[in-house]
Amino acid sequence: MSSQAPAGAAADEAGFTLIEMIVALALLALVSGLLAGSVRSTRTILAAIERFNTASAVLPAQTYLRSALAQTVPARANALIGDTSPGLVGETDRVRFKTFYAPKGQLEGLYQIEVGLEPMAGRAGAYDLVVIQTLQRLAPADGAPAPVPSLKSTLTSDVASVSFRYFGASDSDPLDLQWLERWSSAERLPRMVEVGVTFAGTKPPWQRLEFPLLLAE
Repeated sequence: MSSQAPAGAAADEAGFTLIEMIVALALLALVSGLLAGSVRSTRTILAAIERFNTASAVLPAQTYLRSALAQTVPARANALIGDTSPGLVGETDRVRFKTFYAPKGQLEGLYQIEVGLEPMAGRAGAYDLVVIQTLQRLAPADGAPAPVPSLKSTLTSDVASVSFRYFGASDSDPLDLQWLERWSSAERLPRMVEVGVTFAGTKPPWQRLEFPLLLAE
């Protein structure tokens, strides 16, 4: 004697019902939405961290440039120690000046500072913004140690370009104040130096900054 399963039971075992499929699709859509939102949140957080890290690296560079440029020494002061070179010589992508500013922990004295770009190792199209400090003369002090001839430091990295501009008057017309792309006056300093930095592959947090020179005429 044979037995036969009910037709309804066979249908249940054959697959999902329409209601079960609708519920499964709804759950899948919900999970997908949650995952997409999580990915977007993660990307937002990572982008914020990257901007913060970049800004954290930029602030010390801006502070150093502001302090060093503020104490730029004019040519007439250099002449007192037998130095007839200009106090500041500036190009569009590089600037060289003399300053009494010495970061904490360094010897006090007169420094020649050169700021410009150098290629980053292993990064095509990216540069380090570097500063080369050369001690010209020690501040008066007994028993001062022998100075290191020069010291090169990286202000900030991953730079695509840097630009300098100089606000002041030329030697030919001391009353004509304007922004200049280059500065080579042997007689005077610019009133301000503008520094702009563009970073490689990221939105630059460095806005163009104008640094006043306190000893400029």
